[in-house]
Amino acid sequence: MTRLFVGAKVCALWPKFELQGHYLPEDTRHATLAFLGKADANKLVEELSLLPALSFSVGLGGTFDRALLLPEQDARVVCWHVAWQNQELTQFQSQLSHYLETKGYALDSRPWLSHVSVCRSPVHPQQWVDAFYPLACFVDSIHLYESLGHGQYRSLWSRAFHLPFQEIEHTADLAFHIFGENLDRIYENAFLALAFQEPQLCMHWTPHKAIGSLDDVVILLNDAICRLDQTTGSPFKAVSFHGQVELFQCGFKWEMIVDI
Repeated sequence: MTRLFVGAKVCALWPKFELQGHYLPEDTRHATLAFLGKADANKLVEELSLLPALSFSVGLGGTFDRALLLPEQDARVVCWHVAWQNQELTQFQSQLSHYLETKGYALDSRPWLSHVSVCRSPVHPQQWVDAFYPLACFVDSIHLYESLGHGQYRSLWSRAFHLPFQEIEHTADLAFHIFGENLDRIYENAFLALAFQEPQLCMHWTPHKAIGSLDDVVILLNDAICRLDQTTGSPFKAVSFHGQVELFQCGFKWEMIVDI
């Protein structure tokens, strides 16, 4: 019987702050989806392997939009709240909790607070609040973690997702392969690729309605670039009206060309 929880591993270009505290290893930073406490690991691995198929196969993106200090009255952990680009991870967290409850596990009934722990005490809370800035991130896998103590975790089971974007060599200044199950996800992951290059772009993400064409994707991306340029300046000139969406193993792929 060990301390177990299910978490979504979160990837980002983590800042190298030089603030006091015990930093959690970057390769195990995660958003907890379900905390199970002490449980039988072998039994849980078997039950997780029977999870219904997920609604997504490409990693989900979002933005760290603010620092959280927990607990609020006597902060011992610095966390970053995640605003996801869509509701799929939130829906999965709800479905996962229901599935585990049907298997007899008692879970926290409070609403899910999506956040990633970054640093543990000793910390100076205000320094972390002052140093924080919005940052793009994405989930690349789901894990059953065993808590080893002192901010150390071991993965006992995992389900990996396809990367949302991949930078590629191109005669143009900047180019990516963008992956997604549909055009909405192609847009979200194209925005994410740009935000990994320029974190200030995170401030210009806006919710979108169903996207009807690849031209709509390019127009939305260029609108965000224009707003960025008008506020802080943009390293991008524009996304080109280039290429077609192609079928791919995870859904679709698009070659995005960016003029800089």
